[in-house]
Amino acid sequence: MDSLSADKIVCVFNIIIDGLILSSFLSVLIIMLSENFINKISFLEKYPRLLQLLKLRNNINKKISKLYLIMHLISILAGILGNIYMFMI
Repeated sequence: MDSLSADKIVCVFNIIIDGLILSSFLSVLIIMLSENFINKISFLEKYPRLLQLLKLRNNINKKISKLYLIMHLISILAGILGNIYMFMI
């Protein structure tokens, strides 16, 4: 494998890892901000059932956010270890 194609592989690998990290970070950020957004919407007080469903959805999302954080850490570690491996080749 010549050095030019190896450089391309490293670049594509880094782009994919960075995309995964950005995606998981934005998912966790949106989940964290959704509760504040729900609390600031005043018209939802007129619809308690809808508010109850939104809060239930928010509680489920908080539990899922732990999975997103684990995926975030795994993708960061994969990126670091992958770059170390590609550097050693």
